[in-house]
Amino acid sequence: MSSIGAKIFRRIFTKIVSSILSVTFLFTYSAEYVSARTVGSNYGLARGVTPLPLIDPSHFSIPENLGEVRDIRTADPGKVIIHIQDAHCNYSCQNSITDMIGYLCDTYGIDLVALEGASGGFDLSCFTKIQDKAVRTRVADYFVRSGRVNGAEFYAISNPEKITLKGLEDASRYATSLKAFRGNLEKKKEIDSIFGFIKMNISKLKENIFSSQLKEFDALKTDFRNKKIELENYITSIENLASEINIDITGFLQIQKLSTLLQKERKIDFRKANIERNKLLDR
Repeated sequence: MSSIGAKIFRRIFTKIVSSILSVTFLFTYSAEYVSARTVGSNYGLARGVTPLPLIDPSHFSIPENLGEVRDIRTADPGKVIIHIQDAHCNYSCQNSITDMIGYLCDTYGIDLVALEGASGGFDLSCFTKIQDKAVRTRVADYFVRSGRVNGAEFYAISNPEKITLKGLEDASRYATSLKAFRGNLEKKKEIDSIFGFIKMNISKLKENIFSSQLKEFDALKTDFRNKKIELENYITSIENLASEINIDITGFLQIQKLSTLLQKERKIDFRKANIERNKLLDR
């Protein structure tokens, strides 16, 4: 590529990236905007329930089988908000959310769940009027599997006396944001085309800019992302490449732990392990 051509390409590239970023931020914001769930605590006081222990954010935890605490931030010591990240229409995730809300309700007396993507109260009477609780649970479970009911709603349907659901949104503002989001979906093909153009030119630039070792690493990363190589081969190849170019990876503790685990795994006789497992199951 000539110097003039390179300058023209960089100018065009900058304009394209600037345009894409503005749209990308909208898409990213919208995705996060609708993917969260928030559980607010009033410690059971709203229903006159005997208050259970207050939540101390610095020592807050949940059972490992339900999830993990990613971040804790403190501000007003008298108020606690527990933010639960959601994976929409994922049946396993919704079941975990149901169990997590049950744990928070039973352990801390939380009786209010505030949901994004909704406004005002929730009318679940079409479910709760089913007197047989087992039948009600099976019906609600069908809607969870189909992605029409989420984990918080499922818990409220099963335990209407324990929990209240509230929508967090300002309905008019939410509708405006949703309209803007849907409007940008019409530009998806155009945006995909621009991204394709950028990727093609980045690949060309790599050939002229990357060192041979960096090209090798980039190829490894691409193959792993495309599931062409297994994790064990990927980690081993990275270690070998780092050794060749004298990069010390001892400070990367997670890679070291994973490498150690893979080494131990190689020593496992899986035939014997399967035999022992079957004997244990029989007993």
